[in-house]
Amino acid sequence: MKKHLLKNTAFTFCNPLNFYRAYVYAKKQRHISRTREDPQLRFYADVLGTDMLHYGYFENTDISGAEISLRDIETAQMAYAEKIAGLVPSPGLEILDVGAGMGGLGNLLCQ
Repeated sequence: MKKHLLKNTAFTFCNPLNFYRAYVYAKKQRHISRTREDPQLRFYADVLGTDMLHYGYFENTDISGAEISLRDIETAQMAYAEKIAGLVPSPGLEILDVGAGMGGLGNLLCQ
């Protein structure tokens, strides 16, 4: 059973058609703009100044959307990032940040 599984896996990885498909896929991905090149994300980063895309952690949940300022969003984003950083057991560990957005939280965790 293990030999059969290993043989199938090796065939899948060594199949020239699969290599071609991977090449075509990678070539198409080059044309997709990266986070820093995306004008909307760049705008958010410039306006908010945190390099974070999450909504944040608001202490006051009774505040209405109309009352929230850009400064409130920045503060909430930093509060959320600090709560996440507080969950990391010890500094110096390797962390995988999936869906890293613009990397603001990852940069904070690396400090």
